[in-house]
Amino acid sequence: MQRSPGLPFHPVVGDAALIAEMRARLSGLPVFDLYSFYLQPDTDVQSFAPAMELGASFGARYATVMGADEDWSRQRDNFAETCDLAAQFGLVCALEFARIRPLA
Repeated sequence: MQRSPGLPFHPVVGDAALIAEMRARLSGLPVFDLYSFYLQPDTDVQSFAPAMELGASFGARYATVMGADEDWSRQRDNFAETCDLAAQFGLVCALEFARIRPLA
């Protein structure tokens, strides 16, 4: 749902045909988490909203967040803002402590 740095990205948000196909294929299957929301130095947390809203509409319960910012205060503040945003869509943020990211 959301671009991950350094990985291929196939946009879903705004692609009505793809969203309809995903809904059809997910019929009856639970969706647990959205992967993943990176907190980088230039993160605009509000840009996560469309992906979170769409993921929540699929029934997702968690938004996976990765910390990729070495400024701990900014990362903390962005994480708090991300949690607040996720809550607006009924999501809970889960941190992934990937060894390749500063948050690990």
